[in-house]
Parts: sequence; C-alpha cells; structure tokens
Amino acid sequence: MGRMAAGKRSSKLKAKLRLFKNMSNWMLVAYAVAFPAEPIHLIDYIADRGAELCGHAVPGAILAMTSFFETVGGWPTSRCLAGHSTVKSMVEDLRLELMSDRPRAIAKANCIAVAFVIAWDLVVGDPAEIFYLRLLAWVKLIRIWAALRSSDLLGIAPKDMVMKEGSLKGCITESKVTGKGKKVGTIFFHGAKGAWIKNEDWFQQGWALFKDSETERSCLLSLPVKDLTAQSCREPSYTQSAAASRKLLASTRFLGDGIELEDNEAKKRTMLATGAQHFWSEHSDRATLPSWAASMGFPNDQCDKLGRWKASESQEYVRTAKTIVTGIQTAVAGRIRSAGQADVTGEDDLLENLEEFLRIRGAKESLIREQHRKLTFHRTQTAPESQHCAAPTQLDIDNVVALAVEEKDELGQEEAQLSHWALLVSLSSQGRPQTLHKVGACWRRPGIDYKRFAALGEDEAQAPYTGYHKVCSDCFPKGDDEQNVSSSGSSRNSSSSDSDS
Repeated sequence: MGRMAAGKRSSKLKAKLRLFKNMSNWMLVAYAVAFPAEPIHLIDYIADRGAELCGHAVPGAILAMTSFFETVGGWPTSRCLAGHSTVKSMVEDLRLELMSDRPRAIAKANCIAVAFVIAWDLVVGDPAEIFYLRLLAWVKLIRIWAALRSSDLLGIAPKDMVMKEGSLKGCITESKVTGKGKKVGTIFFHGAKGAWIKNEDWFQQGWALFKDSETERSCLLSLPVKDLTAQSCREPSYTQSAAASRKLLASTRFLGDGIELEDNEAKKRTMLATGAQHFWSEHSDRATLPSWAASMGFPNDQCDKLGRWKASESQEYVRTAKTIVTGIQTAVAGRIRSAGQADVTGEDDLLENLEEFLRIRGAKESLIREQHRKLTFHRTQTAPESQHCAAPTQLDIDNVVALAVEEKDELGQEEAQLSHWALLVSLSSQGRPQTLHKVGACWRRPGIDYKRFAALGEDEAQAPYTGYHKVCSDCFPKGDDEQNVSSSGSSRNSSSSDSDS
C-alpha cells in the first residue's frame, strides 16, 4: 500500500482523498467527469474554492492532490494538469491574494439573463420535470426576485415563510449581517405576486412543492436524495450550492425562437455552450434585480431596499421596504413582459462580456453568435397587449417612463434623418464596432435597439469594409459576404441617383 501511495502516510492519504472527493463531486456536476480533463476544469474549481474565501493553503493543496493522483495513475507528463504553467500561475496568484491584507477588488457579479428567468418560470410549472430540479428553479427565482445571498438560504427556515394572496414573505434569522451579536437581529424578504415573466403561477406552483417537502430543517433548500425525488436533511456548503446553480444553468433547455415549442429535438438543446455556466457566480442572483431596476431608472435609495442594504428592524423601515420592494418587482416584471424587442434590462453589456469570456476560452465565432441568439430569443417576440403592465403609482415611476419615452422620441428623430438602406455599424458601450446593419432591412432601429452606431460613408459602403465583427443575418440573409455589403452600398447609391434624375 505504501508503494501504491508513493510512500504517503495514512493521514496524508486521508487528506488527499478528502480533497479528491470534494473536487470529484464538483467536477461531476460541472463537467460530467470525476477528474479534471482540461486545464480550464481545474482552474474553474480552484477559482470556485477561492470565491468561498478558503484558507490560503487550499489552492496549493488541491494542486498537490491533483499532482499526486496524476503520478499514482501513471499519467504521461504531457497530460498532467498540475504542472501546467497557467494552472500553477493561477494557484500562486490566488494564494497571494488570499494571504494579502488588501486583496484585489473582486469583479462585479454578472446578472442572470432574462432568458433563464423565462425558462425557470416554465420549469417550475412543468409536472414532467424532476422534482428537485423544479424546486431548485423555484428557489433560484426567489433568490433573483428577492435579491438573496447564497448564505441567506442557510438562515431561512421553512417555518418562517408564508404565502398570502399569491405573495411570499420570509424571515432571514442568520446571515452575513443578521443574527446573534449583530446590529440587526432579523430581516424580511418579499416576493410579489406580479413578479413573473412567462408563468404567472410559478410562485404558487413552487410553494406547493415546497410545502410537500417541508421538514424541520433550518435552511431554505437542503441537498437532494440520490434520485432527486426529495430533499435530504443535509445543509449544502457554498461549493455545493455553487455547483447546483451551475448545474441548473448548464441543463436549462433552449426555448427556441418561439416560446412554445413542439419540436422534441429543440427541447433537448441547452441554453448554454459547454462551460459557459462559469460566467455566472453565486452572487449573480443577488445582483440581478437591483441592476434591472437601476437600468429602468429607479432611484438608488429604492434599489438599496431590494438587497436590504442598510436594513433596520424599525416598523417604519419594514413597512416602507415591503411596499417599495414588491412595487419594484411588479414594475420590473411588467416592463420586461411588455418590452418586446427592446433591451430594458441593460443586457447588451452582459452579453458583450459573455462573448469576451467565450473568446478567451477559445470558442469559435459561430458558437458565440449562436450563444447570443439563444440568450436573446425572447426579444424577437412582440409582447401581447394583455401583457402590458402599468407601473405602480406609489413608486413615482411615471416620471421614469416619461423620460424613457422622451428619450425614445429623440432617438427616433435621429433615425429619421438617416436615409433608407444606409449602412450602419453598431458600437459597444466602449465604442468598439460590432455588427453591420442596413437601415430598414430588419426590425432593429438605430438609436433604440442599438443606441450607439456609426454611419458608413459612400466610399466605405462601395468598397469591402472590415471594421465590424459580423453582419446582421436579417439585413444580409446570404451571410457576411463582403460582396453583399459592397453591392448593397452600390445599389443604394444608384437608386439615389435614379431618384435624383
């Protein structure tokens, strides 16, 4: 046994086996492998442990454990991940960061895309889905609409939650900022009946599942039993919670170009490309609703109440917070339902960051374009008149809506000054060229559906122009053939000449 274990003591072996078991459980959920097969697999796992604020020695211990099993397993040096330069650099960088008294600023969490919220709405209400998957989607939606931390779930006992007239109310007794010895003992969170995008009954449907599986546990959602048909009594760790969230992201089905699908093959397609789920973190749920509300113009003091920042136990705070939070939830959901093709949540920047994330991982441009299409499928739909929702008056949202309409009118005037069939290149928020469009050839409107753009001059339109990443498939159905672009510019000029004569 000593030879098989490379001379390690039993205590060392137990420690390495414990590390291996934790990593293996994470790998099975994230990548469906028991041992990392690519450097990015190991990097993602170690980064996840670092986000958990583990000890500074943990990343090195994981790397040593990986090296040990690769050596014992007889892996060729070319396949060993523990010796990979990128992995080693990342581990050392993370170790120094965890040791430092002043660690580097953590990047802001990426918001959950609206497409996922729509999909999870439907998962909760689908009786054909696996029980625990439906319950997990329900809790995930609550985390988004109530802006909950991952750790908040450990301080929410099922007995402290009530559903009244379709709205949810819960009490957080133990969290980062509440509990024994803290300034605030308990705080409340709320879920409005109107906080839905596709399935207006998801609150009640999930509540029925939740009550059926209620036990005397102290956390909102415990780990599942092996066949996922019920909950166990075991509380999840941060790593297990993160793995479950990413498993849900990775397994979410693509709803297609229309929300209702009959094609069974289309239903089997997932929303995300392999590995893209790691773009989101456990803090993404908490960041989503406040970001949506801020994008729609809600004032900062109201957005702060969504995440219970600067919370208080005073009766005045409790009453006003409930009114503001449920009002914003209803208003935001209504704006999304009635948005049609417009981006009202500011997702364009999110998708741009996701594209960059995929490029760094070596994804092909065709896959990146397909990923963008899947996450914006709901924008191709025109919202039914019945789904248009008025904003609640107590939030003074009328001024926000008026400003939005005023801005839209100004942009519409700018669009009117552009000639029909003019060539435009949409720009990112940083001013980088993105997509080539032809005015009037597709439903996207300059200044509204893409706020920043640059018009091409006649010389640029007549000659092949490469100052963009891709061409709009609606404007140029034959693809991104340069001849199509240049010929469209020529035809536009010739038609203008004919009309002048």
